[in-house]
Amino acid sequence: MNSFKRFTKFTNALRNTKLVDKACVWHRQALDRLTTSRKHNKSGRSRAGYIVCFSKGKRMSNRLRTVDWRRVFYQIPGTILRIEFDPVRSGLIALIKFAHNICNYRLLANGLQVGNIITSHITFDEFRLYSYLNVGDSSRLINMPRGVTIYNVESSVGIGGTISRSAGTFCTLMYKFTFIYKCLVKLPSTFQFSIDGLAVACKGMVCNILHRFESIGKAGRNRWLGNKPIVRGVAKNPVDHPHGGGEGKKSKKCVPRTAWGKMLFWRKTGVSYKIQKIKVD
Repeated sequence: MNSFKRFTKFTNALRNTKLVDKACVWHRQALDRLTTSRKHNKSGRSRAGYIVCFSKGKRMSNRLRTVDWRRVFYQIPGTILRIEFDPVRSGLIALIKFAHNICNYRLLANGLQVGNIITSHITFDEFRLYSYLNVGDSSRLINMPRGVTIYNVESSVGIGGTISRSAGTFCTLMYKFTFIYKCLVKLPSTFQFSIDGLAVACKGMVCNILHRFESIGKAGRNRWLGNKPIVRGVAKNPVDHPHGGGEGKKSKKCVPRTAWGKMLFWRKTGVSYKIQKIKVD
């Protein structure tokens, strides 16, 4: 998964396609007891059937994987049976097998392969070394060394991982306040925030780090993801958008209604839209 797929570029779609090679990913059916059926896709429509959110459509029908975000098996080593693809997330997941043939899905860390062993909720004594914590293992933040790279971090104790779950994302443990059981975590954007030291996180970073360089290549693959083309407001009818109407490409003069248009309007005029509206009235 450190390279891209090779396509025979005889069409425009394949000529612009750039996808990550997932040769080691399990391409057959997922484990049936760990999957659920997808809820009804509203496609951006309300209960009455009217479109309330544009540029949304029906995506491909597939079953959802039940991922174990809370890591319920404490201090029990598990073996990675296979690496699978999850249709609703950019990162890959791994099927972990524990004792008594109990299996569950977990987010895969970068560098792990089939056959590796991971452990959850590792605890340390005061004088034990941190070298026991391998990539993919989870522990409380207060037990991890400073400067370690972590992912799948809990924002609150016991709710499961909610931070750094996308492909190639990670956090850094900057400082530990042991006397108040707080930890300072930094995101790649350099934003820092405080988390309870008893929250659980996994060591490493999420796999599929080349996902950000992918190019879907054609509009059809974008429709598979549930995205519809975006139409400009000035190209619509007056009943569909405040900017609609007019003859040809010439649009009528009006105050912007969109957030981006308002921001440009404020920068250009140097006065707030609300104040401008009061002066006009």
